[in-house]
Amino acid sequence: MSVLKNAKNGRTLPPVRDGDINDCETRVCARLRAFWGDLSSRVGGIPRTTEFELMDIYDIADRVVLKDVVDGGRDFRNRFWGTYLVQSFDIEWTRLLVSDYQPVGLRDLVLQMNRAVLEKRAPICHRARIKHLESRDFLSYEVLHVPFRAAEGEEIAQILSAYDFDVVVAESAGG
Repeated sequence: MSVLKNAKNGRTLPPVRDGDINDCETRVCARLRAFWGDLSSRVGGIPRTTEFELMDIYDIADRVVLKDVVDGGRDFRNRFWGTYLVQSFDIEWTRLLVSDYQPVGLRDLVLQMNRAVLEKRAPICHRARIKHLESRDFLSYEVLHVPFRAAEGEEIAQILSAYDFDVVVAESAGG
Protein backbone atom coordinates (compact mmCIF):
# COMPACT_ATOMS: atom_id res chain seq x y z
CA MET A 1 0.00 0.00 0.00
CA SER A 2 1.36 3.38 -1.00
CA VAL A 3 2.27 5.88 1.69
CA LEU A 4 2.27 8.84 -0.72
CA LYS A 5 -0.34 11.54 -0.49
CA ASN A 6 -0.53 14.92 -2.10
CA ALA A 7 1.49 17.35 -0.01
CA LYS A 8 -0.85 18.99 2.47
CA ASN A 9 1.67 21.32 4.05
CA GLY A 10 4.05 21.54 1.13
CA ARG A 11 4.84 24.96 -0.27
CA THR A 12 3.97 25.77 -3.86
CA LEU A 13 7.22 26.20 -5.77
CA PRO A 14 8.05 26.89 -9.41
CA PRO A 15 9.30 24.05 -11.61
CA VAL A 16 13.06 23.59 -11.97
CA ARG A 17 14.78 21.61 -14.71
CA ASP A 18 18.52 20.95 -14.52
CA GLY A 19 18.81 23.50 -11.74
CA ASP A 20 21.74 24.30 -9.49
CA ILE A 21 22.20 22.60 -6.11
CA ASN A 22 21.06 25.83 -4.44
CA ASP A 23 17.68 25.64 -6.22
CA CYS A 24 16.65 22.76 -3.95
CA GLU A 25 14.45 23.90 -1.09
CA THR A 26 12.67 20.87 0.36
CA ARG A 27 13.74 19.25 3.63
CA VAL A 28 15.11 16.03 2.15
CA CYS A 29 17.00 17.71 -0.68
CA ALA A 30 18.32 20.43 1.62
CA ARG A 31 19.72 17.70 3.89
CA LEU A 32 21.56 16.06 0.98
CA ARG A 33 22.69 19.50 -0.24
CA ALA A 34 24.21 20.27 3.16
CA PHE A 35 25.85 16.84 3.45
CA TRP A 36 27.33 16.87 -0.06
CA GLY A 37 28.36 20.53 0.24
CA ASP A 38 30.23 19.92 3.51
CA LEU A 39 31.90 16.81 2.14
CA SER A 40 32.82 18.57 -1.10
CA SER A 41 34.35 21.48 0.85
CA ARG A 42 36.40 19.12 3.02
CA VAL A 43 37.82 17.14 0.09
CA GLY A 44 38.20 20.09 -2.28
CA GLY A 45 35.84 19.02 -5.07
CA ILE A 46 33.65 16.11 -6.03
CA PRO A 47 33.83 13.54 -3.22
CA ARG A 48 34.91 9.96 -3.86
CA THR A 49 32.69 6.93 -3.34
CA THR A 50 35.02 5.89 -0.51
CA GLU A 51 34.39 9.12 1.39
CA PHE A 52 30.78 8.50 2.38
CA GLU A 53 28.40 5.82 3.61
CA LEU A 54 24.62 5.82 3.50
CA MET A 55 24.61 5.85 7.30
CA ASP A 56 26.05 9.38 7.05
CA ILE A 57 22.57 10.43 5.92
CA TYR A 58 20.53 7.80 7.77
CA ASP A 59 17.76 10.34 8.42
CA ILE A 60 16.93 10.51 4.69
CA ALA A 61 18.33 7.17 3.50
CA ASP A 62 14.83 5.79 3.00
CA ARG A 63 14.24 8.48 0.35
CA VAL A 64 17.42 8.06 -1.69
CA VAL A 65 18.58 6.06 -4.69
CA LEU A 66 22.27 5.29 -5.14
CA LYS A 67 23.16 4.49 -8.75
CA ASP A 68 26.37 3.07 -10.22
CA VAL A 69 27.43 4.60 -13.53
CA VAL A 70 27.62 1.87 -16.21
CA ASP A 71 29.91 2.27 -19.25
CA GLY A 72 30.53 5.97 -18.79
CA GLY A 73 26.82 6.83 -18.59
CA ARG A 74 25.37 4.50 -21.22
CA ASP A 75 23.27 3.24 -18.32
CA PHE A 76 22.97 3.33 -14.51
CA ARG A 77 22.34 0.49 -12.05
CA ASN A 78 20.49 1.07 -8.79
CA ARG A 79 22.76 -0.05 -5.96
CA PHE A 80 20.28 1.08 -3.30
CA TRP A 81 16.55 1.93 -3.52
CA GLY A 82 15.20 3.50 -0.32
CA THR A 83 12.39 1.85 1.61
CA TYR A 84 10.15 4.93 1.46
CA LEU A 85 10.33 4.72 -2.33
CA VAL A 86 9.51 1.00 -2.21
CA GLN A 87 6.46 1.69 -0.03
CA SER A 88 5.41 4.74 -2.02
CA PHE A 89 5.52 3.23 -5.49
CA ASP A 90 5.03 -0.44 -4.66
CA ILE A 91 8.22 -1.26 -6.56
CA GLU A 92 11.62 -2.53 -5.47
CA TRP A 93 14.19 -1.44 -8.04
CA THR A 94 17.45 -2.25 -6.25
CA ARG A 95 19.93 -3.67 -8.83
CA LEU A 96 17.67 -2.66 -11.73
CA LEU A 97 19.23 -0.88 -14.72
CA VAL A 98 17.63 2.49 -15.47
CA SER A 99 17.30 1.35 -19.10
CA ASP A 100 14.82 -1.27 -17.81
CA TYR A 101 12.54 1.30 -16.12
CA GLN A 102 8.93 1.36 -17.27
CA PRO A 103 7.16 3.33 -18.52
CA VAL A 104 9.52 4.55 -21.25
CA GLY A 105 8.90 8.24 -20.44
CA LEU A 106 10.13 7.71 -16.88
CA ARG A 107 13.17 5.78 -18.13
CA ASP A 108 14.10 8.54 -20.57
CA LEU A 109 13.71 11.30 -17.97
CA VAL A 110 15.88 9.49 -15.39
CA LEU A 111 18.56 8.70 -17.99
CA GLN A 112 18.55 12.34 -19.13
CA MET A 113 18.89 13.73 -15.59
CA ASN A 114 21.70 11.35 -14.62
CA ARG A 115 23.60 11.98 -17.86
CA ALA A 116 23.31 15.71 -17.20
CA VAL A 117 25.04 15.19 -13.84
CA LEU A 118 27.87 13.38 -15.64
CA GLU A 119 28.15 16.08 -18.29
CA LYS A 120 28.12 18.98 -15.82
CA ARG A 121 30.14 17.11 -13.19
CA ALA A 122 27.94 18.88 -10.68
CA PRO A 123 24.74 18.35 -8.68
CA ILE A 124 21.41 18.95 -10.40
CA CYS A 125 18.06 19.86 -8.87
CA HIS A 126 14.83 18.93 -10.62
CA ARG A 127 11.33 19.88 -9.48
CA ALA A 128 8.18 18.87 -11.33
CA ARG A 129 4.86 17.06 -11.27
CA ILE A 130 4.86 13.34 -12.01
CA LYS A 131 3.69 12.69 -15.57
CA HIS A 132 5.00 9.21 -16.31
CA LEU A 133 3.21 7.16 -13.64
CA GLU A 134 -0.56 7.35 -14.06
CA SER A 135 -1.28 6.08 -10.56
CA ARG A 136 0.85 8.89 -9.09
CA ASP A 137 0.08 11.78 -11.43
CA PHE A 138 -1.27 13.84 -8.55
CA LEU A 139 2.22 14.14 -7.06
CA SER A 140 4.83 16.81 -7.21
CA TYR A 141 8.43 16.15 -6.28
CA GLU A 142 11.85 17.64 -5.92
CA VAL A 143 14.99 15.56 -6.49
CA LEU A 144 18.65 16.40 -5.99
CA HIS A 145 21.25 14.32 -7.85
CA VAL A 146 24.86 14.54 -6.58
CA PRO A 147 27.96 12.92 -8.13
CA PHE A 148 30.72 10.87 -6.51
CA ARG A 149 34.07 10.10 -8.15
CA ALA A 150 35.54 6.61 -8.33
CA ALA A 151 37.92 5.52 -5.55
CA GLU A 152 40.77 6.41 -7.93
CA GLY A 153 40.81 8.73 -10.92
CA GLU A 154 38.42 11.48 -11.94
CA GLU A 155 35.57 9.42 -13.42
CA ILE A 156 32.11 9.86 -11.87
CA ALA A 157 31.27 6.38 -10.54
CA GLN A 158 28.03 6.94 -8.59
CA ILE A 159 25.12 9.34 -8.39
CA LEU A 160 23.11 9.73 -5.20
CA SER A 161 19.56 11.06 -5.62
CA ALA A 162 17.26 12.26 -2.83
CA TYR A 163 13.50 12.54 -3.48
CA ASP A 164 11.06 14.75 -1.59
CA PHE A 165 7.33 14.65 -2.24
CA ASP A 166 6.34 17.28 0.35
CA VAL A 167 6.11 20.02 -2.24
CA VAL A 168 3.52 21.38 -4.63
CA VAL A 169 4.81 22.29 -8.07
CA ALA A 170 2.95 24.52 -10.51
CA GLU A 171 0.65 22.64 -12.91
CA SER A 172 2.70 23.55 -15.98
CA ALA A 173 5.67 21.50 -14.79
CA GLY A 174 5.97 17.90 -15.88
CA GLY A 175 8.51 15.20 -15.26
